[in-house]
Amino acid sequence: MAKSHLRTVFAVNIAQAVAAQNAPEERELRQLARLLQQPEALFQYARRALRSPDHRGVLHVVLAVFEVKKDARVVRPLVAWLRHETDPYLVTSALWCLSGYDCSAHLPFLVRRLASIAQETEAAHVFVMVLQAMKGPFAAPSVRTAIHALSRPPVDAASEDFPVLQCLRAQAVETCARFYRTAAAAELVVHGGRDKKSKADT
Repeated sequence: MAKSHLRTVFAVNIAQAVAAQNAPEERELRQLARLLQQPEALFQYARRALRSPDHRGVLHVVLAVFEVKKDARVVRPLVAWLRHETDPYLVTSALWCLSGYDCSAHLPFLVRRLASIAQETEAAHVFVMVLQAMKGPFAAPSVRTAIHALSRPPVDAASEDFPVLQCLRAQAVETCARFYRTAAAAELVVHGGRDKKSKADT
């Protein structure tokens, strides 16, 4: 199914490039397709594509590839790219890609980005999916900060998307609350163990 999906993605985008007489983009798509069975070369290509505007025309295809071809190394450069990207379509595509990975290490940034969304309900929906895919471990203070960020008033309460965004933020808060309970319980166990050791030493 995944291979079939990628074949369709490449076929459609190559056909569009041919129809638009965009030979450079067609060549780049064909080059990318040849890298699908070369994980290291594919990852290096993705890093270049995220750093250089020269690859922007095929970036959505790169993101679709890594949504299927799992390589956890892509998470860090992709999150770094998200810090500056503003195009709603590419941001949503990146989040769909990240939803298949454990992004626990990037919880604070991802929550701040979710809290800043005023209109793109699809992006907010996928942000929640990214949160729900996280496995931890988490530090209780960072999760508490995330919950506070999501509990602040939204950027544009007058937006027609406000009810949907509020619902999605509530789901994100619920997910972060679960993270917090797990983190707080883990810290309690650690501190309890230290206390017992300290009493034993005395």
